[in-house]
Amino acid sequence: MFVHSLYSRLLLDTNRSIVSDTLFRKTGDGHEVDINKNLTHEEEQNRIKRFYIPYYDALREISTKVDPTYILSIHSFTPIYQGEPRSMEIGVLYGHDSTKLAIDLNDAMNSKGYASDINKPYDGITTMGTVKSLIYAKHPTKRQGITFEFRNDILTNEARKGHLKKCTIEAIQEVCCRVE
Repeated sequence: MFVHSLYSRLLLDTNRSIVSDTLFRKTGDGHEVDINKNLTHEEEQNRIKRFYIPYYDALREISTKVDPTYILSIHSFTPIYQGEPRSMEIGVLYGHDSTKLAIDLNDAMNSKGYASDINKPYDGITTMGTVKSLIYAKHPTKRQGITFEFRNDILTNEARKGHLKKCTIEAIQEVCCRVE
């Protein structure tokens, strides 16, 4: 199953807590975000009702229809953040409950020639709202989840994007489909 948003994270970031200071970004890469410049409380509430709540409703609905063992979320990050270049190409974010999955997927991506790292460029323990909501939607849970963060200059290069897609699918199959 697949759930995704059809709008920019600058409008409203569904991967943030509803109380996060970055739910509605005021700046990005040193530039003012025009659509959030004079955002009123009323408009924030309208966006939450129109975009945030339906996104999480769809996630809850899916979690009642299927019982996935693995939950994989895919995001991208910029190659330069606040003026600092990022050499890492892939981040594998996880919380306390998916350590082995994260390490195995990270190792698989490194073995395929990518500069991959754990809980970078973001901290998987304090982020990953979407994945956490699905992991804990069922009790007791045996679900594990990670977020892949792909550097977006790779995603905008067709040849590199194709190779990344192939390698990511292979890594997921190697790690998630092995019989233990």
